[in-house]
Amino acid sequence: MAEMIRDVVMIGAGPSALTAAIYTTREDIDTVLYEKATIGGMAAITDQVDNYPGFPEGIEGMNLASQLEKQAERFGAHIEFGDASSIRSEGKYKIITIDGQDVKAKAVLIATGSDYKKLGVPGEKELYGRGVHYCATCDGAFYRDKTLAVVGGGNSAIQETIFLTRYATHIDLLVRSTVKASDVLQHELQKYVDSGQVTIHLNTTTDEIIVSDGRASGVKVTEG
Repeated sequence: MAEMIRDVVMIGAGPSALTAAIYTTREDIDTVLYEKATIGGMAAITDQVDNYPGFPEGIEGMNLASQLEKQAERFGAHIEFGDASSIRSEGKYKIITIDGQDVKAKAVLIATGSDYKKLGVPGEKELYGRGVHYCATCDGAFYRDKTLAVVGGGNSAIQETIFLTRYATHIDLLVRSTVKASDVLQHELQKYVDSGQVTIHLNTTTDEIIVSDGRASGVKVTEG
């Protein structure tokens, strides 16, 4: 059997890679995408996307990711799950190692996207999945009727806080300096501050995740 050589291998299957795949496959360029986590990337686990062209009322992140996936596949893109660990050149080809298996391609597009920003404080790594989370839309429902803390003051932190108001009885928003989210998000957040469901703590540094009975039970902070 002849060795399969792909025209293009894309590492990642977020919006950038899926958009690129729409272009390549429409030109009859054989294209395969390898995604190690979630098709649609960070956009797929965002509750509401308001800054993507063509959706004046916004769109749920998972819905956007699904539509991009279907459009890419309609033109012939192949999307597979796999973790790329290395790329090397072999003559005019590129060899990509996916889950220990080599894939040969004429070209490689790296669209690995972004990852969650970690605090790097004691207890964070140890308690991941046991009270420490990075995706409100993924895990927020586990904390219905709880008091929660969200760390950060940018767009992502404010979006997550707003989403969590549907579950939490109260949310403490811990901001290292000042809130830097967009005016639109700050205006939306203010409704929950006014209702008393969210309290913003400015100039507050998170120092440690407190553990109790094997789970996160609080945070140690420095104010001022």
